Amino acid sequence: MASPWDSPSTSLWGTLGQASNVAQLVGVDALGLVSMVVQAALAARRHRDACVRLAQHAELMRREATRRPLEQLRGALRRCYELVTAC
Repeated sequence: MASPWDSPSTSLWGTLGQASNVAQLVGVDALGLVSMVVQAALAARRHRDACVRLAQHAELMRREATRRPLEQLRGALRRCYELVTAC
């Protein structure tokens, strides 16, 4: 079975090559655009992961059984930080 990469005339490589040639003709930095897309995708993934962690934290804070210990831990950590920075 032939893959889309096999035949140069109808392949994905051929299409990418044509797009690259057009981009060069109109002065578009194709590699720069690819880099921007990759960076945006990575940022979106980081934001998604942060949103998931925030949702999990919010769920923990809604439950009385976990909210109080977390608030106490936050207070203890804050006091530890203040002690360490004071030294």
